[in-house]
Amino acid sequence: TALTDALTGLRNRRGFEIDSSRYFRSGSVTPLFLLILDIDHFKLINDQYGHAAGDAVLTRVAGSVRNHEGAHGISARIGGEEFALALPAVDREGAEKAANLLREAIAAGRTPHEQTELQCTISLGIAQRQDGDDLASLCARADQALYVSKRAGRDRISWAVPSEEAGLAPMMT
Repeated sequence: TALTDALTGLRNRRGFEIDSSRYFRSGSVTPLFLLILDIDHFKLINDQYGHAAGDAVLTRVAGSVRNHEGAHGISARIGGEEFALALPAVDREGAEKAANLLREAIAAGRTPHEQTELQCTISLGIAQRQDGDDLASLCARADQALYVSKRAGRDRISWAVPSEEAGLAPMMT
């Protein structure tokens, strides 16, 4: 459908925005963590092994993301090699555990391709919904934390700081 990514079967960006909107309705007090993740050095996979191999890696990563969404989570492919995972009704420890398990599962996995197996890692940024957040502001903070992970060497998780502390650098774990 128009809300599903054809390659991975996950929600696409539009589907993610529609499904996530329930967490931002007036009166919603559900705790919410947003993970934005990106496949490290994905362009190299496409360049070295071709787009069919890249598609296979995207499909495998999407399966891992879906497996970590939990009972009430929402997972999506929101751009090329970028994915989002909304985790409602978990605490900070639960969100960090989910992120670490996802990062480890993807790093341990292999994608068969011709006579080899491709391995990849991901970088993640995590943000917690704050009072006054809309989806765009939450995504922006998670995305900012993702880029801290990328600049710090990839294959890691960084936490976004609360919006009132936005001048401070995100924290890595």
